[in-house]
Amino acid sequence: MTPDLLTVVVFACVMGALMSLVLFYLYRSYPASIQGLGAWASASVLHTAAGVLFATRGQLPDALSVIAANVLLVAGNLLFHHGLRLHFGRRARPQAAVLLVVLLLLAMSWYTLVQPDHRVRVMLMTPLLAGIALANVWLLFRQPQRSFAFWFVTASLFTVIVASVLRLFTALVYGDASGLFEGTPSQSFYVQANAMGLLSLTVGLILLASESLHRELTHLVSHDSLTGALTRRALIRDCERELQRCRRHGYVMSVLMMDLDHFKRINDRHGHLVGDEVLQDFVAQVGRALRSSDRLGRFGGEEFVVLLPETPPQQALVVAERIRSRTHLVQPGGETHCSVSIGVTTSHADAPDDMNALLWRADKALYQAKAEGRDRVVFQA
Repeated sequence: MTPDLLTVVVFACVMGALMSLVLFYLYRSYPASIQGLGAWASASVLHTAAGVLFATRGQLPDALSVIAANVLLVAGNLLFHHGLRLHFGRRARPQAAVLLVVLLLLAMSWYTLVQPDHRVRVMLMTPLLAGIALANVWLLFRQPQRSFAFWFVTASLFTVIVASVLRLFTALVYGDASGLFEGTPSQSFYVQANAMGLLSLTVGLILLASESLHRELTHLVSHDSLTGALTRRALIRDCERELQRCRRHGYVMSVLMMDLDHFKRINDRHGHLVGDEVLQDFVAQVGRALRSSDRLGRFGGEEFVVLLPETPPQQALVVAERIRSRTHLVQPGGETHCSVSIGVTTSHADAPDDMNALLWRADKALYQAKAEGRDRVVFQA
């Protein structure tokens, strides 16, 4: 038995136990919207238990140190994959994972207790571990984010894949089916690469969860909690950036200042819960009338602002009329009729506006729309 490889496995067990504690802490403390942490924590526990059983090879019965150890290792990898699917909002497939574990248990039992064959066990385990890692890589590359955590996790998975492929290659081509702690070069590389790959994978998953938390907090800071529209602060920030872009490239942008008509009457008559539904439905209807590059923000109460980049007055008026007509569809409970007054203005390409001037003209147009009877669009040059 090679002490170095045993030390690697013991070290991996200790680190795996610590990672399990960290993941369970994150699972209990992070918002429920960040999925997968519970599965990852459980996977780390299974990996730690597998490592402990591997370390007792030759001291405990093969049913534990061979069969149970390998099955727990694969089950932990499958739980990592399950957690990744949950984290990215993909449909979970627990039945397939359970079936795979059962089949592996039967195969490992046969080639350990009935017809012992270490080489066959190697040829069963290595492609299975590589396949699960490849499924994780495929799942990662289907996501739009390419962050540091993404590349860290991907590199960790490729470490496991390369180690497994090389171990399978030596078993098939050279007939090398060394025991777990036999110090052949291929076995040494396989054990060390798998141990470090799984540990770094756990670290990468913690980074993934942290990035998700950061994105969620950033969204909460910049978006209104009731309607999902941008907050006033975020909208003003985007407006300033867009005006700077207009000055650099000679574009114009339009602004829509919108106010729901007689909204206080809706709250008084139907209650604030219905009023909240009206605001949410209004934002949903406005969103369907906008392009992906447009920005919708809640300026305060029932007042909203839309930024329309690279949009001249004629197009802005078309968008405003589309929003005005769609607002009549906002009728929570089938009782509440809703309308909106909209003030429209466009930046001046020949004499660039600042943000305050643009919003002031849009607000002036809005008050004119209300003075003329509401439920209408007014343009202010």
